[in-house]
Amino acid sequence: MKRIIALALVGLLGSASGAFAEAGLLRSANRHAVEMGRTEATKPVAAAAVQGQQTGPTLESSGMRKRTKILIAIAAGVGFVATVYAIDHNVLDVTPSSLGTRQD
Repeated sequence: MKRIIALALVGLLGSASGAFAEAGLLRSANRHAVEMGRTEATKPVAAAAVQGQQTGPTLESSGMRKRTKILIAIAAGVGFVATVYAIDHNVLDVTPSSLGTRQD
């Protein structure tokens, strides 16, 4: 019963935003696409070419040695494994099968 009420609330509140905005999501998306098309059409070609050439810093162009990059990747992997291990072994397991009380 509680699940049905929760799902009904999610359905009602999920569609409420469109009703309060007095426009559907499709209409809003279409309007935004038209506005983006207008701004893209008015950009100068040279500015667009310069934007295409500029890229952010990447790991390849960071100036670090390959050994340092490998050590960073290993440390991230060890940290992930340690986190998974700590979460897995600190969970209180009280399921009937783990307690030995399951009767199949």
